Amino acid sequence: MAINLKPPADPPLLGNNAQHSTAWADYHDRVAAALKQLGTGVTDGSDATAGQVGERLTASGGPIGLTSNAAANIATLPLPAGDFEVWGNIHFTAAPATHPTEAVAGVSSASGALGAVYEQVGAPFNTGANIQLGTGGPVRFSSAGAQTAYLVAFAVFTAAGMTASGTIWARRVR
Repeated sequence: MAINLKPPADPPLLGNNAQHSTAWADYHDRVAAALKQLGTGVTDGSDATAGQVGERLTASGGPIGLTSNAAANIATLPLPAGDFEVWGNIHFTAAPATHPTEAVAGVSSASGALGAVYEQVGAPFNTGANIQLGTGGPVRFSSAGAQTAYLVAFAVFTAAGMTASGTIWARRVR
């Protein structure tokens, strides 16, 4: 439902009694109601509680053994109903004899699948390389019901193997 927040165009600001005109008083009431719906979050430096703007959720996982050329969930974060920005960070660790050639970190609403936003690096890394990678920025998760965000890793490598560990964060934006 859209709220009309345009100020009145024709009526004067003040009525005959030197008070706001009815049109302007109604306009101010609509603005105040719209601002109240947005929520204020926390303004005293404390942590936002569940359901408040600014609420922060986090989960960590790993080390998880990776299969070359296959996506794997590193951490799972249950989200309550609402509008969240979600992002993460993954640390890839190659075994001493492993030669990584690609690493991808992402956040997704689908288990074991990369979402539309992710960070990818590809290069002939050193054997046994460690790679730290963010997920490419925040991803919006918005739902009237509970939902799940997945921190997903994908790597291409040869030889012994790789593991991945990571953390996923979410902040309620409204």
